[in-house]
Amino acid sequence: MSDDVRNAVTLGIAIWGAITGTIALGLRILAHRKDRSRFLVRPEFEYITWDVPPDPRLHVHVVNTGRRPATVHQVYAALQAPNPLSQLLWWFRRTGMIPLGRRDSSREVSEGSEAVFTYKETGYTHVGLQDIRRIVVRDKVGRTWKSARQFGQDGLRDILEAELVDQQSRGEEGQRHAHFRLYKIGKGWHLLGSIKAGNTTTLPRRLYDKRGDAEAAMSTFLERAELFLAGDLQHDQVHEF
Repeated sequence: MSDDVRNAVTLGIAIWGAITGTIALGLRILAHRKDRSRFLVRPEFEYITWDVPPDPRLHVHVVNTGRRPATVHQVYAALQAPNPLSQLLWWFRRTGMIPLGRRDSSREVSEGSEAVFTYKETGYTHVGLQDIRRIVVRDKVGRTWKSARQFGQDGLRDILEAELVDQQSRGEEGQRHAHFRLYKIGKGWHLLGSIKAGNTTTLPRRLYDKRGDAEAAMSTFLERAELFLAGDLQHDQVHEF
């Protein structure tokens, strides 16, 4: 075998060894990346849409999508700054984050399992649940996992800032009684009613896109409430139109 052929074979073997070594290293890195814990953070609000004002809850679902158990060390709320410049400064300074709940809210989450953290408030004056920009979870080894930025804050803010436009009552408390409230909530109009006959209460609820439609419905409710007070309609028939 000539020297040229020997050198070519040696070079080919070296190149093949480098390729297989690189592939093996890549597979080991990929396996290492997969063989660890990984959190998926999914916050959601719970409240009754027709309750004004509402009594909201924030549920933070932390799902371990990795292959090893991990421990949630703390759940944080990243806040929305009052203006873009403050938001930029907060980002540089790593500020604008507050812990939710107790400082030590550690909880282990096994692979494929979920932990749910529930909060009624942020624990800070003048900072409501609707002011949260996103949820950040820190695990025991210091890694952080972030939620999506939008998870219903706008809808909660709208109902918390609901404007009472009109309210009307008919009858007397303790007897046959009807009460109606019209709210401006976000871009919609919510008509809430309470019709009582003894120990029985009916709570009609209507949602309208236009104020004119909501006011017309309220007028109809009041007319039918008069028939209810006169005994011509049952309490559960007032909202049937």
